[in-house]
Amino acid sequence: AVSRFVGHLTGKPVSRDIGNPLLDGIAQDVDGRGNSADVFWQVFAQHAKARGSMLLLVDMPAQMPRTQGEQIATRATPYWASIAPELVTEYQLGDDGKFDYVTFSGFWSRDGKREPCKWTFTRSEWKAVDANDKTLGGDAHPLGECPVLIFVEGGEFPHFGAFAPIADLSRRLYNAESELDEILR
Repeated sequence: AVSRFVGHLTGKPVSRDIGNPLLDGIAQDVDGRGNSADVFWQVFAQHAKARGSMLLLVDMPAQMPRTQGEQIATRATPYWASIAPELVTEYQLGDDGKFDYVTFSGFWSRDGKREPCKWTFTRSEWKAVDANDKTLGGDAHPLGECPVLIFVEGGEFPHFGAFAPIADLSRRLYNAESELDEILR
């Protein structure tokens, strides 16, 4: 049902003539995983419609090259990451409706391993801590805004859309059928 409602947004590929190698690189690989902007938005829109809200992190690499040529070669440009609202553990909205800060569950990569952590982004800095509240990384950022953007179908964050109860009903139905199968066995 969600695919049907958001399908018109991604039915035809977007025609882009960007003309800037940095921006073209972002459009071709918007999330640092090889997904184009079209693919990323299609998945983001489906999740947003299913949940009623979604978050978008616009992040930068930790190290910035000195020249634009190095930046293009190493793809050191902003990248996007979608964050499901159920991963948010703490937040505060400002008077402008944007996050003053937001903390969410995620992973930290170190030595080829991914370990669970909590990420916190504010209007001036970011920080990642492990399960023992030991700081894994963090730094100031010059944006003046929290780089985690809010999308909601209506109202304020968090917003639960019309499709959100379907997932709960589907899970309950699946569990009921599993219980019945177990009893009948």
